[in-house]
Amino acid sequence: MPRPGLVVGRHGEITYTRREPGRWTASAHVRDRDGSRRRVRATGANKTRARLALEDKLEGRPSFGDGGIGAATTVAQVAELWLDGRAASAALAAQALDRHRTLVENHIKPGIGNLRVGEATVGRIDQFLRRTAKKVPTQARHCRTILNGALAMAARHDAIAVNPVRETATTSGTLVYVKGEGLIRQDHPKTDAGWRTVVLPAFAVQTLRRTRAAQAANDADVVFPAAAGTLRSPANFRRKWRAARRDTGFEWVTPRSFRKTVATLLDRERTTADAAAQLGYSSPNVTRTHYIQKAHQAPDLTDVLDQLGTSPQR
Repeated sequence: MPRPGLVVGRHGEITYTRREPGRWTASAHVRDRDGSRRRVRATGANKTRARLALEDKLEGRPSFGDGGIGAATTVAQVAELWLDGRAASAALAAQALDRHRTLVENHIKPGIGNLRVGEATVGRIDQFLRRTAKKVPTQARHCRTILNGALAMAARHDAIAVNPVRETATTSGTLVYVKGEGLIRQDHPKTDAGWRTVVLPAFAVQTLRRTRAAQAANDADVVFPAAAGTLRSPANFRRKWRAARRDTGFEWVTPRSFRKTVATLLDRERTTADAAAQLGYSSPNVTRTHYIQKAHQAPDLTDVLDQLGTSPQR
């Protein structure tokens, strides 16, 4: 029976060759993403160091023909490649491109630029955006846009499984009404705990993508704009929501009801602390008091209560 071939992206058995005293070579065949089988080698002072060097080389190996983006590509490098691509396609105006390059140089590179793309997790990106937002909130929002585009490109080249920015949502501001200016986006939430990145469930990601793909571009660059393409007033949304649920039997459902549903589910399936973090509260107390629905059915305590009906042993 023939030996099964290598799976794409995997390597075979590592072999070792002693070239001279203090110099070893470790090598293995790897099947690249183009389906070809190639041998990769690395050297070290002993077998262990040679193996570690080879494993690093295999882990960061770019795909042939994919533009050189692999697991070892850094966030800074992929951001530069993404900007180069935007420049070549004229997708960004010259001024916008210059602003993006400045953000990469001044914030992304010193902040998380040395991370490999596979190390750019949701948590690390969130921490970086939080630090940036404390200095200049608007720049944090633009940095997120750049990271979303750059890491999406890394995902398309199979350097990472999913884009850690695309599958998340960051709460980084809120809408406020300013006299003389109207409705504006304030570049920070109401509280420090309100700034957060949450991982979205699959159905939410799909819904947002469908909505975004079906709508025309709008000046506010938001997913749910007003009819004129501007920011949607929360008061107008509440008015339309009241009209939509009239005579449906769901008149009791308000935007707060959704928050309570999420908090109650997370409290029951996980912890109150998780529910508070999802809603953006620094302490579970507010979440527990105002958002988590109290259970209407007491737990089964019959094993304890049965003691009250048991005759004493003589």
